Amino acid sequence: MLDHKYKVFYHLAQTPNTTKVAEELLLSQPAISKNIKELEKELGITLFNRIKGRMQLTEAGQYLYSEIEILVRKEREINFRIDKMKHTFTGTLHIGASTTLSQYVLPETLVRFKNASPQMAISLMSGNTAQIEQEIVTGNLHVAFIEGTPTQPDLHVYTFSPG
Repeated sequence: MLDHKYKVFYHLAQTPNTTKVAEELLLSQPAISKNIKELEKELGITLFNRIKGRMQLTEAGQYLYSEIEILVRKEREINFRIDKMKHTFTGTLHIGASTTLSQYVLPETLVRFKNASPQMAISLMSGNTAQIEQEIVTGNLHVAFIEGTPTQPDLHVYTFSPG
């Protein structure tokens, strides 16, 4: 599947902060920087501008990110379909929830899910409703829980009641 350097690039393009990406990927900051430098050397092009300690995608970086995003989605789909054929589900379920739901409503439900599917990892992103909607629309989340009516017309909405 995707080379590790491309996965590091993908995460850094989404969150241009080496500290946060290092924590997310369980790597050191120097390892993140090394992967990006190696990828830039391999491709022969600069992917990030580093301006006053902030990282910003170059035109080439923006192009690569848009293409990698397609590959990441395809990789997830392939893994899901293979797991479905094996009747096992592994990997990470990326969930987003508005702050109140993530703190007070979902924890018990997620514990029950985790007990029923111990091979699955859960990644929970908490934020305001607009942030969570944006993350689901861009494909960074598999499922999202929000309060109220979504503003994005392309979302499929189901009523959820924990129990």
